[in-house]
Amino acid sequence: MKAMTIDRFIEIIKDDLELAKDENVQLDTELESLSKYDSMSKLFLITLADEHFDVQLMAEQIDGLTTILSFVELIGVEKFELEHPLAENAVS
Repeated sequence: MKAMTIDRFIEIIKDDLELAKDENVQLDTELESLSKYDSMSKLFLITLADEHFDVQLMAEQIDGLTTILSFVELIGVEKFELEHPLAENAVS
């Protein structure tokens, strides 16, 4: 499985959560601050992890997430191309 860039990962999240194109989403974005973050969004995150990374997550794990970066760390930073400075700090 090819590693995904952080930018592509954020793009998928924005598209699937149907966020506005101009909504600012970064690795340090709080999930609860997203305009359309709700219980259905949490199911989407579980599906995203499984379909794109072959990582099976439980709802309780998603409930513990705070930021996009915490989701990256839960999936496993080794599954990403780390061109983003915040992601690079996560593995230091």
